[in-house]
Amino acid sequence: MKKVLIIGGSSNIGRKIIPVLDNNIDYTYYKNKIEGGIYFDLINDNIEDVVDINDYSTIILLSALSKLDDCLKNTVYSNSLNVDSMKRIINTFLKIKVKIIFFSTEFIFDGQKGNYSEIDEPNPINLYGKQKLAIENYLKENSSDYCILRIAKTYSSSFNDDTLFAGWYDMVFNRKVEEIKCFSDQYFSPLYIHDLCLTLQTIIKKDIIGIINLGGPKKHSRIECLETFLSIFNCDNNVNVTKQKLSTIDSNENWPLDVSFNTRKLKNLIDFQLMTIESVCKLMKEQLYEKI
Repeated sequence: MKKVLIIGGSSNIGRKIIPVLDNNIDYTYYKNKIEGGIYFDLINDNIEDVVDINDYSTIILLSALSKLDDCLKNTVYSNSLNVDSMKRIINTFLKIKVKIIFFSTEFIFDGQKGNYSEIDEPNPINLYGKQKLAIENYLKENSSDYCILRIAKTYSSSFNDDTLFAGWYDMVFNRKVEEIKCFSDQYFSPLYIHDLCLTLQTIIKKDIIGIINLGGPKKHSRIECLETFLSIFNCDNNVNVTKQKLSTIDSNENWPLDVSFNTRKLKNLIDFQLMTIESVCKLMKEQLYEKI
């Protein structure tokens, strides 16, 4: 039986995906070593020198430089990693019959209207979004067996990662801050990481092809997420929330205001209910009480 190969298994998303998929997988790492992983430098190494590509029926492409300012600051490097090297590895697997699952981004949209469906025209306004769209187009032009997953902002129920609620938990309960500044005009469809993993299982099992906007069940502003977190953890009276505009962000890149997704296609594909931010916050609270 052929296996699944994850390029970028040591990424935050990759580390969550690996335990959910079955044991019939291999996965690579670069800077951050991961147990059982295969060292692979996407820019300088040839994947055929690292693994036998004929062992795989599916390849999942996660590797990317994804921070907007880092992509712009290191334009040559980010283009090499996110575009040139990605095309090279895609070309390698196009030589054999392999399904390619590519992780794209909500930032392929300009954020002018929100509620984006799979048929809405992409119009990225930052370099990272343009790089991801370049690979989307390359796959559509050169392959018939691909699945493009446009990933919304992901978060987990962990207290010690760098996702949405973990950061606020650290600020409120560890650093005891009295004020949190938060954007009130930034909208997205926050996606629970475990729902992403379950969706990926379904895509592989059902051999889904095409494009899927992969986001959570509801559109939220960032400040709505914060207020929900504070309310469920009963600390909304202890922390002063100060509204900010996204235009005040200390960044050299362009940030789209509303990248929320229409997830009708996703909901028709999966056989489980997507987790809401309220449910995940309650889960975190239950986990916290279990530790006490």
